[in-house]
Amino acid sequence: MSIRSILGLLCLAGGLFAFIVFFERPYHDSLELAKSKRLFPVLSPKQLSIIEIRGGSNTNVRAERSENSWRLTQPISYPADEKVIQRFLTMLENVDFIHHLSAKDLSSRTNLQEEFGFNSPSYTVLLKGAAVEARIEISTNSIASDQLFLQIVGGDGVYVLPAEMLSYLPTNANQWRSREVFSTNAGRASGILVKNAAKGFQLQKTNNFWRMVAPLECRANDSKVDSLLEELVRARVETFVTDDGKSDLESYGFLSSGFELQLVRGGSVESIQAGNSPTNAPDLIYVKRIGSSTVALVKKEIINAWKTTHADFRDKHLLSSEKEFPQKVIGKGEDRFEFSANNRTNWAMAAPFEGKGDSFYAERLLTLLTTNEVELEKSVVTDFAPYGLDKPCLRYEFSTNGQIATNFYLSIEFGTNTAGKVFAKRSDEAFVCQFPAEKLSYLPKASWQFLNHKPWSFQAKEIKSITIFQKNRIRKIIRNKDGEFIVAPGSQGFINPFSIEESIYRIGSLEVPVWESRGQPSQNEFGFEQERHQIVFQFEQPDRKDLAIDIGVTSALQIHGGAMIGGTYMVFELPMKLYYEFISNDFIVPLDPLKTK
Repeated sequence: MSIRSILGLLCLAGGLFAFIVFFERPYHDSLELAKSKRLFPVLSPKQLSIIEIRGGSNTNVRAERSENSWRLTQPISYPADEKVIQRFLTMLENVDFIHHLSAKDLSSRTNLQEEFGFNSPSYTVLLKGAAVEARIEISTNSIASDQLFLQIVGGDGVYVLPAEMLSYLPTNANQWRSREVFSTNAGRASGILVKNAAKGFQLQKTNNFWRMVAPLECRANDSKVDSLLEELVRARVETFVTDDGKSDLESYGFLSSGFELQLVRGGSVESIQAGNSPTNAPDLIYVKRIGSSTVALVKKEIINAWKTTHADFRDKHLLSSEKEFPQKVIGKGEDRFEFSANNRTNWAMAAPFEGKGDSFYAERLLTLLTTNEVELEKSVVTDFAPYGLDKPCLRYEFSTNGQIATNFYLSIEFGTNTAGKVFAKRSDEAFVCQFPAEKLSYLPKASWQFLNHKPWSFQAKEIKSITIFQKNRIRKIIRNKDGEFIVAPGSQGFINPFSIEESIYRIGSLEVPVWESRGQPSQNEFGFEQERHQIVFQFEQPDRKDLAIDIGVTSALQIHGGAMIGGTYMVFELPMKLYYEFISNDFIVPLDPLKTK
């Protein structure tokens, strides 16, 4: 192919490209636009800053946008409902007309305005914004109830549109005003002030956690505060009562109640007053924004959640699970012990067991401190002796690299000077609390209480015989040649071999709730002498020592076990379920040896 032919083809291709770009495509787009039934094909809601709607049963409603938020300016000044206005703007942007009667189509009509009802339009909509200004007149003069007439003043002719468009127009200002009690930003408040006669309090958020700063300095209940803030953000006005700034505020109970809720975020402050409930709607309550004349009704329960004492917002746990979860714990009771963790579930003893302690008790200690609530005993304390806290019986020290601060350090002390009561105090709080007395025994006070919570493990097939001693009576259970448990010769009565096997399994898989004592206890301290009840397991393996378990009862709710563990006699709490459902049925010696078991 010659150079001239190639150049000719290139010129032809360039010409076709220019034709497509500069003629074909614009022509095609103009045809598509002409065929479109979009009323405002190039309108963008972002262009608009003023919307004014006149007519209907309402007075003029005017909304103005400033800094990306809409506000009503007529007939009242009030925050607008952003979602409702956005739906209106989206409708304008996307609404399609049914028919279009051009000015040419209507040129023969001499009474056009009266015929279509534009001499007295049902609605007039004014739109203003950057490079946009339009006046829209709407008439419901159509004989078809599901249609309306619309004209854009200065535009081409009349449009027929679906009457559904009217549902987007406000019939009164309340339909376009915000029903939020607090703005969405209030949910990110950093300060809360509650004025409620003598029961007021103040909260401050620091490092993403809430603290009470008045009337008591302490940790606040984070989950409760955040939850109630969310409810405030979701709360909506049920009814707007009045916008009259001269109305009698006391008739709504604002002055007598003295309640005010203030939310602070940066330099922004939102406050409301709350009054009484109307007699015909006791589940609602009058509220009023500070600086506004509007009185409204909202659900009473939302406000009542804040109309309480500061005690209900205090964190009632000695340790806050999220913000204070430690990496190291040092205990000081009978001796000193220490354990640490790489994460929340991998605890290891650092002293004195050097990694051999049972993490079960470390995890339970933290669970006890983070789940059991404590009651405020006294808010201002100068003498700690009456509470046993001048010489505490137990002290825990915690260190963490958590979110509050680097190397955060905290100690919690326990005292028991008053019978039946256990007192506790945190090092960073000045007040004294009451800790549940029945839980004290579960707090480890010595290193030996971190022994393995599974002191042994065996199954029924490993047991050769069981001897039960109870006071002066003896019963022996053996396994026969068929592997079934039976009453041994010389012992009388009957047993259920299946129940015996289940009881052996339960004892063989025992998990000790708490180690109570080390060494031989004092006489009858745990009820061993009084009960003289012992179960001895003999194993099939000849090299495995017999296991003798003493049973003691000091009350219906306090059952104890004792056994030699690693060469030391240990006393432990025996689970009540194990005692009452299994041991007391299968491993006792009845007074009447012929009694069926």
